[in-house]
Amino acid sequence: MPRYYFDIRAGSRLLTDYYGQDLPEDGAAHSEASRIAAEIRRDLCPYGSQVTIEVLNRKRQPLLKVNVLDVL
Repeated sequence: MPRYYFDIRAGSRLLTDYYGQDLPEDGAAHSEASRIAAEIRRDLCPYGSQVTIEVLNRKRQPLLKVNVLDVL
């Protein structure tokens, strides 16, 4: 099962995911990033639209970004 990392960028700050998660495929990683973004939007969004979840593959290459304000 592939490993994905979910780094959180808030303004100029980067919170690096050092552990990652094993998920079955890229679609599951996108769903997980959306879930994380919704949680941040609901509870911890001090930077408004500047918060993004950056999804990386096992080689830490970027796959996609989810903007916190784009998640309902």
